Amino acid sequence: MYYYVEHQMTLSSLPLSDPLGDIVEPLKELIKSVHLYDSYANTVNAFNVFAVIVSIDRLTGLFSGKELKREVSSRLKKYHASYETNAGVDNKYLVLKAKIFIPLLKYNISWPIILISRLRRFIYEHRKKNKLPTEQISISKEND
Repeated sequence: MYYYVEHQMTLSSLPLSDPLGDIVEPLKELIKSVHLYDSYANTVNAFNVFAVIVSIDRLTGLFSGKELKREVSSRLKKYHASYETNAGVDNKYLVLKAKIFIPLLKYNISWPIILISRLRRFIYEHRKKNKLPTEQISISKEND
């Protein structure tokens, strides 16, 4: 059984629009400086995918309308500028929803991420308003 509790003042709860995006370029430079970039470019791309999804999710909670469109467009430009086109994406550790978004991000299609973010926020607020548990609980049954 896994039990997740949301805490205030954690990285995931702070109102940062792009909590991971500014890490991608320094990460690339660090890996290049130790001459391992060819071996880990696909891992940097995977991190970049994760970072842009987190950012678009955050932007969806902070902006709407034209502002949201402008902010998401700006974030996608940063994503494409950091994406290594000569490498793939090491998706071994990416969650399924991130894997699904990879081809969409390639063509600047962000509306599914925005839609899922809005739906997730709606469910969270509905549960909070109705005093239902907001913690995420996941139970996995072990095989005997």
